[in-house]
Amino acid sequence: MNSLREIAQAILTVPAYRILAGLFVSSSLAVAIVDRRLVVLPFMLQYILATILVGPQLYGPLVPIRLGIGASVGLMLLLSAERIERAARPAEIDRGETSGGTMMGRARQSSDMGLLFRLLCAVMAGLVALSLARSWPLVIAPFAVTLGSYWLLCLGMITLLTAGNAYRLAIGLLSSVLGFETILLLLERSLLVVALMGIAHLLIALAAAVLAEREHHLPIEDKPL
Repeated sequence: MNSLREIAQAILTVPAYRILAGLFVSSSLAVAIVDRRLVVLPFMLQYILATILVGPQLYGPLVPIRLGIGASVGLMLLLSAERIERAARPAEIDRGETSGGTMMGRARQSSDMGLLFRLLCAVMAGLVALSLARSWPLVIAPFAVTLGSYWLLCLGMITLLTAGNAYRLAIGLLSSVLGFETILLLLERSLLVVALMGIAHLLIALAAAVLAEREHHLPIEDKPL
């Protein structure tokens, strides 16, 4: 127990600007990556870094609770993505698509121009967040925490506006809610806020999983009698 407590204290004492830099990188990767399974990894890292960033301003037990909620949300999204991929595999074989052809098709979908557009959106979100943090700083928190909260809000909203499927919509909405939750926890540091926002995260992830599976549901072809 003492060793775990020392590790937690060491993590929470990492300079805020280093955590903020990691948050920028992980969030940008979540925007840039197209693969449903891979995007869960930077999203979960984003959740962890956001929790560590605001951790010194929170009551101790709230930090592991937030991390547990983030792990649950990421697991739900990962299981849904894996189920969609398994369901799509037989259909690709029936259509005569090889694995190489499938990969090339996906590569075309995530073209360089599409990647450039998503990265430009991330840069735009960063500029808007920086402007908001300077114009309306949260006096109860360090500037890095304020900037990180606004960054998650802005990036999530831009992801919502540019999303092309239910899965991407969920990532954007969850990022925005995470940023809003971070600001709310600075104003009201209570277990009730963490519980309510945790329920919101889980409901969004569940709805996203259901909608994504319906969106990618493979049609059943009618066989002649």
